[in-house]
Amino acid sequence: MDFGKKLSLLMSVLSVSNSALAKALSVDPSLISRWRSGSRIPAKDSGYIEMIASYLVEHAKMEHQKLAICEITGCVPEALEKEELKELVKRWLMDAPIPDTRVIGGFLSKVGLFRIPQAQVQFPTMTLEGQTANFEVFFGKEGKQRAAMKFLLHAMNSKEPGTILLYSDESVDWFLVDREYALRLGATMIELTKRGWKINMVHTLSRDISEMLRAIEFWLPLYMTGSVTPYYNPKYRVTLF
Repeated sequence: MDFGKKLSLLMSVLSVSNSALAKALSVDPSLISRWRSGSRIPAKDSGYIEMIASYLVEHAKMEHQKLAICEITGCVPEALEKEELKELVKRWLMDAPIPDTRVIGGFLSKVGLFRIPQAQVQFPTMTLEGQTANFEVFFGKEGKQRAAMKFLLHAMNSKEPGTILLYSDESVDWFLVDREYALRLGATMIELTKRGWKINMVHTLSRDISEMLRAIEFWLPLYMTGSVTPYYNPKYRVTLF
């Protein structure tokens, strides 16, 4: 992917128009259009790429916007000062490795359609008294789905809300391939946040771009609730799954 496609990707994810970026850079909107189409490319020493990176990072005020930038470029927001993030975005625009354009195109076609997950989900009341030595073992993809949902329902039936800590470095296929289950899972998490629960999610950066964008598609609506906090550890490379 060339500079124009990278610029278009970031502008689309952040909902930045040609006219808004042109105003920030004091250039004509037609120049932005030519940059995005690839018919013109700003010189690396012109200062425009640095100005673009600065504007986009400053524009990304919402947590889910910062998450999207960092998932796409490989940045880690919690570990960077704003100026460092601008520098990394600038370098990515100039010469960073580029993901498959077909994957990016499919993701961009959905960016404007992100909504809070809606699904017909019944939340049964469970009686939680004291401690018990009983346990259940779940197997396979269906077992993971049942275990995850049962865990969330147990949390929902707790007397007081708390914080859920989530981490996994295995493939997200176990819950995203089944669209109906993914909708129910998202809706259940939304319901938890409505009841006062917080979710801390540790993201794995070593995924390929296709899997990253699928994960973003699932998590962005949840980040919009303001109750989900992302974490990263770029130096952690031990595989658990």
